[in-house]
Amino acid sequence: MPDSALCRHINWCAWLGRAEGTACHGRYPCGWRCNLLRLSFQELVSFAQAALQPTGVPLSSVPIYLKATAGMRVLNCSQREAYVSGVVFVCVCHPSDRVTRCCLVCSILSEVRAYLSTTGFMFQDSWARVISGEEEGVYGWITVNYVNGLLGETGQTLGALDLGGASTQITYKASVDLLSNLYNVQLGSALNEDVYTHSFLYFGSNEAGRRAKQLTVDHTSPVAPGVYSSPCFYSGSSQSFTTMQGQTVTIRGSGDYASCRALLYNLLAKDALCLTAPNGRIHTNETCSIAGVYQPPLFVSSMPQ
Repeated sequence: MPDSALCRHINWCAWLGRAEGTACHGRYPCGWRCNLLRLSFQELVSFAQAALQPTGVPLSSVPIYLKATAGMRVLNCSQREAYVSGVVFVCVCHPSDRVTRCCLVCSILSEVRAYLSTTGFMFQDSWARVISGEEEGVYGWITVNYVNGLLGETGQTLGALDLGGASTQITYKASVDLLSNLYNVQLGSALNEDVYTHSFLYFGSNEAGRRAKQLTVDHTSPVAPGVYSSPCFYSGSSQSFTTMQGQTVTIRGSGDYASCRALLYNLLAKDALCLTAPNGRIHTNETCSIAGVYQPPLFVSSMPQ
């Protein structure tokens, strides 16, 4: 596997193996192929092909889609475009064994598109893309309600709260007029509903954890040179962390729940202006959830049996 230090700024890294007989000064070592992404999808595609085989339905009549989510949305525009359209490697020759190790930093969607076009399914390049947070939230809401038999004429739906790695989505049907974040869900003649949805980028478990570590570094003093104590990790635990400034430090856990709660509260930005508050009360969060984001009243009902 690649040295993580080489890839710490790259979301998707691939260990491409040894370039036998290749000198360690080529940016694109000869004979290497970008096929690991294809292999990662092969199991899923093979499962779908096997499930459809007994039905006799031709694969060419079944569309296949890929929707990239928040792990790609956290990239800036130029990075996203590079991931979509280019082919670039960051290659480093290790002086210890003269083996070139590379991180695949671009061409993710290009590789996926090339693979999906060979599966026999109906596919167009535009069907593999980065989706918005609203789409991600709504797709989760549709899934939750479909598996519970609540789409259509039931009159009752469930809300969906989706905690991912880079973002968190909340989607539900509100009982009031929506002032913002309205998404119309229409599935042919079976469903036509307006739902509230919002995706909180950087509030997924991985990104929130990274932000919590950054808060520890920014707002506490080191207990030793390059070492910080975090109340949010088990006492005695230790891990390396690269700060937003590029400094590598060590985070040691102290396991203090109350202190951790106080630290993480800062991530919620509850003091942000709520620009949908009534009567100019923008310094309150009576119509906002976190980070000044509008959210209508939430009513919780019992799960269907």
